[in-house]
Amino acid sequence: MARIDLYRDGRWISSVTLGERTYLVGRDAHCDLVLKDSLSSRRHFELAYRGPGQYLLKDLDTANGTLVNGVREFQRALHMQSTLQVGTEMILFDPDAEGQAPADDDLPAWAFDGLDEELDDGPSTAHIAPAHLNKLQAKVRARTRPHLIWRSRRGDGEVFPLDTTVTPIGWGHVRASIGTQDNGKDKVLAEVTKDKKGAFKIKAKGLFGKIGVNGSSKKEHTLEEGDKLTVGGESLEFHAGLQQRS
Repeated sequence: MARIDLYRDGRWISSVTLGERTYLVGRDAHCDLVLKDSLSSRRHFELAYRGPGQYLLKDLDTANGTLVNGVREFQRALHMQSTLQVGTEMILFDPDAEGQAPADDDLPAWAFDGLDEELDDGPSTAHIAPAHLNKLQAKVRARTRPHLIWRSRRGDGEVFPLDTTVTPIGWGHVRASIGTQDNGKDKVLAEVTKDKKGAFKIKAKGLFGKIGVNGSSKKEHTLEEGDKLTVGGESLEFHAGLQQRS
């Protein structure tokens, strides 16, 4: 039987066994699963039954959507183990869960399936080490502020918060490092600057430097939500950050 489990700071809080109806998740006390994070809405998302072990996640017009396996979604069919995130709270969806609650209070390692992190200190049945959990929570906090998401050609990537006036992007030991050069030297390929009004602009470095912006080649560009960038052959996305809820 399908079940959702709520975790805070890597520890199990509560469970809801899912049946043949629609379930509501959010900060409202009348929700089936109640959240506390300030990034969640009173009615954040619903899970609608679509068949045995299958549910449709539908965001309820929130500002931030819901992260499903690390990707912001506003509607997503769930039919296999998935990690849902609203702020720093994690909700694990398991279509074949056994019992009314997990056997252990710790966050299971499969919660990282589909995320950017890699578990290298134990088998898939292991529990997440504190260091890995801290990295995940730091990544979630970075998403609450203006940031770039780097999706590398190797399949990994990183989240770069734009919390300084100038953020250099390039190879080697730069603030937003997207790889290394064969000669091991550092090189800045572009810079993101923040003006006094809070707008962000990306500019290619060098006399003939260019960056890709939504499929076009440019020297500089004022960033807008969801812009897809190419710098040094690597792909990045700009996001203005999640919105805190009162």
